[in-house]
Amino acid sequence: MNIKLIRPGLFCLIVLLSQASIKAQVQESMTPSKIKSFGLSGAHLQLKEENLHPKVHGALAAGLNYQSIKWGNSLRLFRLDLGYARPKTYLEAVGYSVNARIQAQYQYLWSIKKANNWHYLSGAQALASYQINYYPNWDDSHLYWANQFNLGWASRLCYFTESKGSWILSSSLSVLSLYSRPDALRQYKIDDLSASGILSALHSNMNLGSLNRNLNLSLACEYRFKLSAKHAQSIGYRYCYQRSESDISRLFQSSVHSLSYNFYFL
Repeated sequence: MNIKLIRPGLFCLIVLLSQASIKAQVQESMTPSKIKSFGLSGAHLQLKEENLHPKVHGALAAGLNYQSIKWGNSLRLFRLDLGYARPKTYLEAVGYSVNARIQAQYQYLWSIKKANNWHYLSGAQALASYQINYYPNWDDSHLYWANQFNLGWASRLCYFTESKGSWILSSSLSVLSLYSRPDALRQYKIDDLSASGILSALHSNMNLGSLNRNLNLSLACEYRFKLSAKHAQSIGYRYCYQRSESDISRLFQSSVHSLSYNFYFL
């Protein structure tokens, strides 16, 4: 056997193993077992409430988000989003309407595939979403809402770079929903605006439906960069679309494009 041929082969093998070790260390360093984050976001919001009229309301919106992530054999994620906007139609000079959004989601994702610096996870999601709107220029006597509790599918694709950064692509889709919408024709001229009256209204007219009756879609892309062993930050983009209708309520649609800056505690 030729020793001169063995030495270059051993050298190449050592280099390849060292590169694989570096990649594994990078991936491990970017996926600590527990992660928490807080974020600020700015968004462009569009609403179409056909119980009111077919015109589109639009506005710039502000938001806050909180995340808690636990890694192990699976990934468990809890996320809370708050949003606020003053939308208006093209006929209005000033946005007197109010849009308030609160959404909580929980995801349980299983590891599907790992390859070098890639990691793909997929699993189940439970979501609770409240979207409340008030349009005083058009109807100062009633609140409008599109609230839902749903079960669905979620996925997450992570790519870990060698420069202490990571790209995260995520998506989720509702499958089965319990949702609430107001009557298209109200029985009373003025809603009960007491705390108990509002809570009762927001959970009235509950319907059970799938994608053809209530749809909630979310797509997100985020780049996270590590600052130290305990801190990281990220820039993210998220698109959310909601569509709801029932036998007693006309179509509601909302579309939100948002940019966020997030602070991670590892």
